[in-house]
Parts: sequence; structure tokens; C-alpha cells
Amino acid sequence: MKRFAQILLLACCWLGLVAHAHAQAYPDRPVRIVVPFPPGGNVDISARIIAQALTEELGQPFVVENKPGAAGFVGADFVVKSKPDGYTLLVSSNSAISIAPLTNPNAPYEPLRDFAPISMLAQTPLVVEVNPSLPVKNVAELVALAKSKPGELQMATPSSGSINHMAIALFQSATGTKFNLVHYKGNAPAVNDLLGGHVQVSFDQVTSSLQHIKSGKLRALAVTSSRRAPELPDVPTLEEAGFKGLEAVTFTAMVGPRGLPPEVVSKLNAAVTKALQTPSVIERFAAAGAQVRGTTPDEFFQFLKSEQARWGRVIKEANIKSE
Repeated sequence: MKRFAQILLLACCWLGLVAHAHAQAYPDRPVRIVVPFPPGGNVDISARIIAQALTEELGQPFVVENKPGAAGFVGADFVVKSKPDGYTLLVSSNSAISIAPLTNPNAPYEPLRDFAPISMLAQTPLVVEVNPSLPVKNVAELVALAKSKPGELQMATPSSGSINHMAIALFQSATGTKFNLVHYKGNAPAVNDLLGGHVQVSFDQVTSSLQHIKSGKLRALAVTSSRRAPELPDVPTLEEAGFKGLEAVTFTAMVGPRGLPPEVVSKLNAAVTKALQTPSVIERFAAAGAQVRGTTPDEFFQFLKSEQARWGRVIKEANIKSE
């Protein structure tokens, strides 16, 4: 019996050494970063910025792979069900890793249970924007027009259950307006239809629309943050426009599947934190309309809990369900 205990102890020590050696060697092959939305949107831009930085920092390719569909469920669930070895990660926004599961009782995963948090990457406000053909110059005029045509103005969102959808629900409730919501499969197709005049209004991430606003192809009316966006200094906040209590900020973050080894989480967090302090990375996020914000894994977990509580109340009050 004593001999068996000694063998068992040696085996456990050996396994511990193997695990430690694996973590020390990580990554020793390419790492896949899944984005649960189409190319070209806010999340995709953020993922590609951090993928390049991690490739340079850790010496292995970090390759972005887009797996859109079902409000982000397709790509996120793929990661949840992947092997927790650090070679399949998820970069997503509020939608797939926070809000959408709250709107769907049949969601295939539970974010606080099924993801291993690594770090937040960045935050960006939404911008209330319109196609220039719409005869409104500010939010008050938009509200007045919407009230005169209840349910007629078409409002684009990148997906049902997204932070954009939540912000619109708050806006409609606070202003007594009603828009015809058109849900897309990501920011890029929503923006394309707004540019084409197929929809008239959107609450979109500054990240996705900045270039079109600066070129005059879209008209920005307000941002949803508590302060003006540095990239759009002439665009007022909703509060400055006379509409209080409607702050909504989207985030992008990196997570892995539950069971990701702590050593791998720690190594990834350290690499992400270092990358987010690099001037070139800060500038690339800023150019896209986002401000970097790194966190520890626990800080992001606690933030995620608070976000789910806040938007859970909005979902219940507005009776929002996934479409």
C-alpha cells in the first residue's frame, strides 16, 4: 500500500511537471482566434489588432477566423465546446459573451460558467447616426420625426440581443419613439445598408462607422458614452443633447473555454496587457474609435457580472427576446 502511494505521488508530480512544461512552452503552434461576427465590424477590427500584437509578442501566429451566425452563438459555442488548451480563443463584444444569452432561454452556453476570462481589450461608445438623406440634424429632430412616423423609420442593429439593440430599447423607452428594427448578422452588413439608404438610422459602434462619418457618408447625431468620443469631438453625448441616463458602451474582450489552464490564462493576460500598453496598438485602436482597456481575468469576470445584471433588467422591462 505504501509502495502504491509512492507511485501515485510520483505520477502526480510527473503530471504536474508535464503541465508546467506545456504551459511554459505555450504557444508552440498557431492559435485560432474565433470572431463570432462577419469581417469588417467592430469585433473583427479589434481581434485583428490584438492578433497581430500577440503574434509578435509570443512568436506564433494568432489567426483570426470568422464564424458568424445566430447573434454570435455559432462562433461562441464553437469555442465553448473546443479543447481548453489555449489554441482556440474567442474575441467578442457584449453580445455573444454577455447579452444575447440573456434574451434566449435556449442559449447553448452560460457566459459566467462556460468561459474562462482572459482580459478586456477595449471599449467604444455607440454613435447615433443617420443616412444623410434623412432630414434630421440632431437627436431632438430624430425623435420628432420618429414620433410623427411611429414604426416607419428603419433602425439597423448588428444583431438581435446586441448592446446596440439594448441601447435602442432604452432610447425608445425614454423618448416614447418606436422604430422598425432590422437585425443583421454583424456591424458590416448593417453599415452597408445604412450607407445604401435601405435603412435610415443606426446605433453603431464608432469603430465601425468612423471612416464613413468623417467622409460625410453618414451623419453622426450623438454618442452614447458619458463623455464625447475623442475621435468625434464635435459630436455631443446623448446627455448633452438633452437625453439623460442612456449611456451604453460596447466592449471587446478575449476569453477561452472553461477549464483553460491558469498558467495559459496568465501568459495570455500578460501578453495582452503588454500589447495594450504599446503605443502602436493604442493608436490602432484609437484610429478605429476605441480606447484600450486591459483588465485582469477577475476584473473582467466581475465587470461581466455587473453588465449582465444591468442589461438583464432592460431585457425584462422591454420584454426582449431573440428573433
